[in-house]
Amino acid sequence: MGLFDFLKGKPKQKSSNTIDQYSNIKALHNESMMYFQKARELYENNEEFFPTLQESARFQLLNHQKNGIDRVEILAAGSQSCKVCRVFEGMVVTIEEAFENMPIPHKNCKHNPNENGDGFCRCLYIPYIEDV
Repeated sequence: MGLFDFLKGKPKQKSSNTIDQYSNIKALHNESMMYFQKARELYENNEEFFPTLQESARFQLLNHQKNGIDRVEILAAGSQSCKVCRVFEGMVVTIEEAFENMPIPHKNCKHNPNENGDGFCRCLYIPYIEDV
């Protein structure tokens, strides 16, 4: 049964599990966004933000893992990324490697939107799908 099969006509007996799975995935995404927004707020107030930004990335990884993704690619902001982050652009790692090494957000990121002295890494994990 696919993730959105519960939308097709009369629900089948297992549809509640599918709905529960979707709710969990949505909750993981929401947690990631909540931590990202909180990290941005801390950054704006010149407070310690990096651990909160890392939590946002961890929830991204949990979300991908829950969706059955086993490898992720690092997406930076292209030419608008700092030199530190550009090195990671396109890097493919397993979910386990990402959890273990947490290559992003990068502690030495130099992206500085508010000139407050610390870099605010905008890199993120996206699902990696091999070319067929």
